[in-house]
Amino acid sequence: MRTQSSGEPAVLVGTTASSHKSYILEKYVERITSLTYPNYDVAIVVSQKDKEYGNKIKSEFEKRKFTRFS
Repeated sequence: MRTQSSGEPAVLVGTTASSHKSYILEKYVERITSLTYPNYDVAIVVSQKDKEYGNKIKSEFEKRKFTRFS
C-alpha cells in the first residue's frame, strides 16, 4: 500500500500478520491510517494459508479510505 509522494524521503512501515492475532487488526489499521508523515509505504506479510485474512486486512484499510494497494 502506498501513500502519495510529497518530496519527503520515503519510509517503510512493515509487519507480519496472522489470523491468530486478529484482535489487534482494527487498532493497527487505525494507527497506520492516522500517520501524519506524508510519504510512507505499508508492507504487511500474510501467510499464504491466511489468504482470507489478507482480504480482511485490505477491507479494514478500505473502510478508512486508504485504498492505494500495490
